Parts: sequence; structure tokens; C-alpha cells
Amino acid sequence: MAVLAGLFPKTGQEMPPFADALKDGEIAELTNYVFATFGNPEIRITQHRVTELRNGGVTSPLLKLVRLAAGAAAIIVCLLLVIVIRRLTKRARDNESLSKQSQG
Repeated sequence: MAVLAGLFPKTGQEMPPFADALKDGEIAELTNYVFATFGNPEIRITQHRVTELRNGGVTSPLLKLVRLAAGAAAIIVCLLLVIVIRRLTKRARDNESLSKQSQG
């Protein structure tokens, strides 16, 4: 949240952070005023939400899904490796068996 951390663009006007200057309730009030006056008045920020953001925010459900998908992908890759190794081993044994039969 820009009100907490401030904005520091390479060019243009900077906005100082207010995390140390304002309490969570004050930041919620300020944010709601700015949204109501200059943006979307339907957006409402609560003190609880500011506290969550100050503490790093709630973990995104999308991030949890990505972690789950990465784990599933790792398992699939491992299973595919096992299948490939087994087929290569079986093929090597079959070739060895054929060469022994052709020699003997």
C-alpha cells in the first residue's frame, strides 16, 4: 500500500511513507477519503486490512495454487523419470538376452 510505504518514482513527485507517522485507523480513514474524493467511492479500506498490509499482507490464494502446482509438477517429473529409467533398463536387458541367444 503506497500510503504505508510511500512512492519513489525515478521522475516526478515523491510521496513519503506514512507507516511510522499514522496509526492503522488513521491510514484507513485517509485512504477511504482519497478513494471517495478522487477515485472509486465504493472501495472501503478497514483498519484490520491496513494492519494485515502492514504485517506483510495475507498470502494470496494464487500463490498457494502455484506452490501446489509446482509440487505436483515435480512429482510428475519424478514419475516420468522412473518410467524412462525402467524402460531403458528393460530394453538393455532384452538386448543383452538377444545377443546371448544369437551367440549361443
